[in-house]
Amino acid sequence: MVYLKHDFIKPDSIEYREYQVNIAKTCLESNTLVVLPTGLGKTVIASLLSRKCKILFLAPTKPLVNQHTAFLKQFLTLDEDEIVIFTGEISPDKRTKLWKETRIIVSTPQVIENDLKN
Repeated sequence: MVYLKHDFIKPDSIEYREYQVNIAKTCLESNTLVVLPTGLGKTVIASLLSRKCKILFLAPTKPLVNQHTAFLKQFLTLDEDEIVIFTGEISPDKRTKLWKETRIIVSTPQVIENDLKN
């Protein structure tokens, strides 16, 4: 098995898939929305970009938000405080501060929508 080699992904942890690398390269050229079916590697693509871009992960439910966050913390070499979860339990003021300070934010669309409206 061939694994991704990247400074910010733990060695021998994620299988190499060329289409994921190609999508990540496209993301570096401009703001990009990646839509893929479940299991095709959106989280892996974001992992490849983690040191160069601010990343917003949207998941429809809190359990999926937690699942994505756990994956990122397991496979990336980022400090844990660079990956945060936005929920309704975190005040909007605190989320504004975290948005400026962190690299990866994982949230439900509802929380982001509420922040954009206010």
